[in-house]
Amino acid sequence: MRALIPCFVLAISAPCAHAQVPRDSARLRLLSGGGWHLGRVVRVGTDAIVLRSGSQDQPYQRDDIGSLQVWRPTNCSPGTAAFWGALEGAAVFAIGAVASPNQRITGSVGGDAAVGSGAGALLGLALTAAIRGHWHHIAPAWLARRDGPYNEAANARADIDSAVLRAATDHRLVLLDFGAN
Repeated sequence: MRALIPCFVLAISAPCAHAQVPRDSARLRLLSGGGWHLGRVVRVGTDAIVLRSGSQDQPYQRDDIGSLQVWRPTNCSPGTAAFWGALEGAAVFAIGAVASPNQRITGSVGGDAAVGSGAGALLGLALTAAIRGHWHHIAPAWLARRDGPYNEAANARADIDSAVLRAATDHRLVLLDFGAN
């Protein structure tokens, strides 16, 4: 029972970094029904998405797609998961030993940290083996977009001039942020 709470804390603290790297594996379901169509994204156009399944390229019209999901593998190696799991386990068990000295597992803070380190490393390895990735749902609003990620007809100079004029009338400054779009 004494080890139950620290193990529970370890289980919910996710011992590996969750930075997800998007890949080009995708699956989609058409509005007309049927199962999932799996493949790798070849091209995303303004009116269609082309998936390669086997050796065939199959275009799917955006208007016909009911659901689109992209596979995102977990970007965490077993060694990384074991390291961070061991580190978290040592910290959690040591804090637990300091917080409640009469309920120590081994009788010392260092011993509890060592037990936590081993438990965390094993949990990190188990989670890495069990969780290889997940399907990330693409919002329907993205499917409805026809102009692509950039607006080719945008007039940035007119927007900047308008902002500068409005700021000048209010005796304020303008901060220009040159982003990706």
